Amino acid sequence: MTHKESLDLSKLTKKDFPLIRELDREQEDMVIKLFKSQRVIVDSVAGSGKTTVLTQAMKVLKDKGYIDAIYYVVFPVQEKSLGFLPGGVSEKIKEYAVPFQQALVEAGENPQVLDLEMMCNEFIGGEYKVVPHTFLRGRNIDQAGIIIDEAQNGTVDEIRKTLTRIKDNCYVGIAGHNGQIDITKNNSGFSAFIHHFKRGKELGVFTEIEFAQLTTNYRGKFSSFSDEIGKFMAN
Repeated sequence: MTHKESLDLSKLTKKDFPLIRELDREQEDMVIKLFKSQRVIVDSVAGSGKTTVLTQAMKVLKDKGYIDAIYYVVFPVQEKSLGFLPGGVSEKIKEYAVPFQQALVEAGENPQVLDLEMMCNEFIGGEYKVVPHTFLRGRNIDQAGIIIDEAQNGTVDEIRKTLTRIKDNCYVGIAGHNGQIDITKNNSGFSAFIHHFKRGKELGVFTEIEFAQLTTNYRGKFSSFSDEIGKFMAN
């Protein structure tokens, strides 16, 4: 289905978007940019609600017919370790799927329809899928919402392989935090892609993308101060 007009956040109800009255200005800005440009890159601190808010935004798009499914793409910190962990692939990525599952419940989805086994099984279709980036090779993602979470743990090559699978009719939210890189810092491709797309927009090569920041940690002072260790180490 092709929509001429972007979804208007101000016209949505609490039933559509359970968190709509609780969004801070930065979260609201992120959602508006996603609805308007279909793509947003979010630099977000820990505890900012990025996964929850992006999931609710994508679910609204699905419920309103803008997309048919939502993909939650993860970057396992040690990709090769998936082969050594016990069980099938769906078993191995379940731990990465929990934040998405919880966010869907908060978005109003019935918990009984959210079967982690099915969500993580690459051979079973569905409205909600959790996939490691490696499983997207050779695939085309069409008319879907894609949440690429913890993107700071993807290399340039891994992020590129993910983004090149996505058709233009998709909605994409790329979220990461350079303060919580779990791979070798120099290997992270998150900042490189922020620069790449900002440069492309400045030059007019590719303008259909926006950028947002989430700077508030809602878990509390302890979590927030812990997250700021990089600032003190740099001084």
